[in-house]
Amino acid sequence: MASSPPRSGGSGPRPEGPLGGSSHGTSPQVSRGPLRVLLGRSVRVVLVAGLLYMVAGYLTARLGPQPPLGVETLDYARVDAVLSEPARSQVVRSHVVRGALSVHSGRSHDAEGTLDEVARAARKADLDFVVLGDHPEVWTEAEDAFEPRWMDDALIVPGVEMVVADRGRVLAVGLDTVPRRWEASLSSLISRVDTAHGFVSVVHPRSPRNRERWKDQAPVGVHAWESFDVSEMARSRLSERWALYHIGGFLMGLPTGRADEVVVGMWRERTATPAILAYDTIRSAGPTTLTGGLNHHPKARVPGGLFPAYAPFFQSVVNHVTLPAPLSTDPRTARQQLMAALRAGAVHVSLGHPDRVEGFRFWVETPDEVAVQGGRLETPSPGDATLRVRIPGDAPGRVYVRFVQDGGEVLWANAEAGETIVRAGSGGVHRVEIHHAGRRVPLLGRLNLRPWILSNPIEIRRADPDGESPRGTS
Repeated sequence: MASSPPRSGGSGPRPEGPLGGSSHGTSPQVSRGPLRVLLGRSVRVVLVAGLLYMVAGYLTARLGPQPPLGVETLDYARVDAVLSEPARSQVVRSHVVRGALSVHSGRSHDAEGTLDEVARAARKADLDFVVLGDHPEVWTEAEDAFEPRWMDDALIVPGVEMVVADRGRVLAVGLDTVPRRWEASLSSLISRVDTAHGFVSVVHPRSPRNRERWKDQAPVGVHAWESFDVSEMARSRLSERWALYHIGGFLMGLPTGRADEVVVGMWRERTATPAILAYDTIRSAGPTTLTGGLNHHPKARVPGGLFPAYAPFFQSVVNHVTLPAPLSTDPRTARQQLMAALRAGAVHVSLGHPDRVEGFRFWVETPDEVAVQGGRLETPSPGDATLRVRIPGDAPGRVYVRFVQDGGEVLWANAEAGETIVRAGSGGVHRVEIHHAGRRVPLLGRLNLRPWILSNPIEIRRADPDGESPRGTS
């Protein structure tokens, strides 16, 4: 009698497929080694931790203490864009050029970059001028190395960053030699530069590196104070726990064209930085121009150009200089025009969005007189003067105007693009700041509130009936 085939549920051996698996169609079970399992889990942990780190870094950089914003008071008012007749000639009939200060080229012993590369980057960033602040150890160029020149429609002005003995570092324009260290008095340096219609600015004023920090409490006679310094801020940020966030953000911003926004985002303290607070103190002792410096050093040549490149930084901190006439085609004359305006304080500084600053104005007026940035208005009744701030028509959304008087915060006023904000004046030194409004985040505060435009001061003094004009208050 023939034997019956084994039942499927029997205990007999099952036939195997060609690869040793079951012939019933089930896939073979591939065992993962413990090393592969550990590696996979580690990668997931690293990715999650990296994401959380970047999110925490972003929130830390974008959130800050909440100032009393947008409180409607009678201290200011909004008016239309029509200017009064006294203001029209000084406020409207002017020419604004924009550029970068304290830029380093390959002439510096610790940087790369030619003047041609500087000029091409300036044209790409739509800058009208670049003032170099090189610190060469050995000068090997021709006798015209200090001569200004027009290159690619940008005025390139050579300057020197030097050490003033026992004080700190300055950017000097107008010298025809290259001393790395000025051993004589500060006043003698200023006198020599004045003869050449040049310019002296304190640089690295509150650097985290002691050898660069400015040590003179009252730099009388210095034309300018570098209130923004990209290299200073970068060093401060890279010494913190969120350093990798800033580095990663900058590297990711390069191919997307947003690296300048990462640079600007480093100012998370807004304008409560040591350099700006010190500027307000220095300005109380006498006229000194507020400027923004890059102190940018390309460190290496890589395929495709320099690293870090000039262009992103040329968009980050920009000096907008108001001139009574367009820059001359003669480079020496153009340099003299530019230096005169910088010395006079006819400057406002932008952090990001330099192409949307056009139309910004800050002035003080009475029925008979007008003073613009860097100027002084004398009146028998300082309380009769009015401060006016014109918001650019292309401002990126809602903004806030911060009024500062004698170094102290007076008022925050919310504003829209194209508006003119007006408030009553009083004796003292006045400047204004325009801040991006950012976005309000419940329970966290305001996200991405940061400075955009800083003006130079205007001083209001009580006129003395005997002809003297001491610094006065209302």
